[in-house]
Amino acid sequence: MDRLNQMRVFVTVVDKQSFTRAADALGMAKSTVSRQVSDLEARLGVRLLYRTTRVLHPTEVGRAYFERCQAILRDIEEADDIVSARSEGIRGTLKVASASMFSTMYLVDPIASFRREHPDVTVDLRLDDRFVNLVEDGLDLAIRVIETPPDSSLVARRLAATTHRLVAAPSFLAAHPIQGPDDLARVPTLVRTPPAPVWTLWEGDREHRIEPRPVLACNQAEPLVHAARIGLGVGLFPDFMTHDLERAGELVRVLPELSGWSSGVYAIYPHRRLLQGRVRAFIDHLAACWEPPPWES
Repeated sequence: MDRLNQMRVFVTVVDKQSFTRAADALGMAKSTVSRQVSDLEARLGVRLLYRTTRVLHPTEVGRAYFERCQAILRDIEEADDIVSARSEGIRGTLKVASASMFSTMYLVDPIASFRREHPDVTVDLRLDDRFVNLVEDGLDLAIRVIETPPDSSLVARRLAATTHRLVAAPSFLAAHPIQGPDDLARVPTLVRTPPAPVWTLWEGDREHRIEPRPVLACNQAEPLVHAARIGLGVGLFPDFMTHDLERAGELVRVLPELSGWSSGVYAIYPHRRLLQGRVRAFIDHLAACWEPPPWES
């Protein structure tokens, strides 16, 4: 068995933490897997794995070798994907993580139009508001609405922007007239937690810092948007969350001359020299769908 296949066997053993499970995954006999790892260690002249009857884990040099082998095998797979994409078209499974509300409102339609162009692609959409580990969870990319990109171990491509706006139901504003920023400190408000809310709003270059009086606080935005729609209070939300309700007249802008902070809509993916064809094509498709952002129309 050649060097590349030895590396593949070794990576699978470390991933599965078992010769038996690695053999099942590779469709090989357990004895063949064990022999290939032993031959690899003999060729390199180092011990790569600690083996006992109960424990199998890499040595320090084995861990370093495992990480480098992973990168090499991933690059080879991506190189194959690029050639396949050019010769046979975009195909395969695309694993995407995104937040629930944003996905429902603005991601499913682009997925549908992407599949019409590339019917051999299957999209595996994972809805999770927390930040996931793309590599550990085996994901191709995440779509996130965040103020600043993550650390440099990931690539972040900005696809669109969203700005926080004050909104309330017409019935609420009829009962609680708001003439200026100072009024926001005395009317019922809806706030996202944590942290303790202080709203920073801008009127051109002028900054207003408001300590709202919450009647409802929640760690998720969806219930707060609904609470604003039924007239419970004023909320400060990204405009992508409220655009449809504003268009329907169920919510209206409060003090429209004020705006909150802006966030970017980013495609985030592991830092790789080669990017799978289907991932690149999907990111480009999202950029086209969100230019301009549909929540600004």
